[in-house]
Amino acid sequence: MNKEIWKDIFWYEWLYQVSNIWNVKSLFRYKKTLKPKKRKDWYLEFNLYKNKKVKFFRWHRLVASAFLWCKLEFVWNNLVCHKNDIRDDNRIENLFLGTHKDNAQDCIKKGRWTDNSWEKNGMNIYAIEKIDKVKLLIKEWYKNIDIEKTTGVYHKTVSDIRRKKRWR
Repeated sequence: MNKEIWKDIFWYEWLYQVSNIWNVKSLFRYKKTLKPKKRKDWYLEFNLYKNKKVKFFRWHRLVASAFLWCKLEFVWNNLVCHKNDIRDDNRIENLFLGTHKDNAQDCIKKGRWTDNSWEKNGMNIYAIEKIDKVKLLIKEWYKNIDIEKTTGVYHKTVSDIRRKKRWR
């Protein structure tokens, strides 16, 4: 079994530390191990406080900033990717730093990239048939608010579809 190694979190030195085996601890007040919360997109997240202000950090970014020898600024300008594609597996050996291009190539290589990937997105709340109906009503020059009443798709989303910002 590996020995637990603790390292300071960049910009939060003397306040918080992250370990190599899935732990984050507070060094002030209660001196306890923090529990992450799971986001809707399945990433684990922590709330860190400094100067009475809270910031939210994804766990894999904290691990990368401490153990992959980079500052949080670098981590934000790049991606921290998971080698095995499991979003809550934040072991150091499972993480690597990359660009958006690296991430896209990884998706293609592992077969996760499809033209209709937005349909499988867990955050997507509209079925493709509903979007097709919205597009048909847009072609027939209906107003956004009327399309919302007919289909139940929010009028601002209809506006985005009309301007080809979504569902091109």
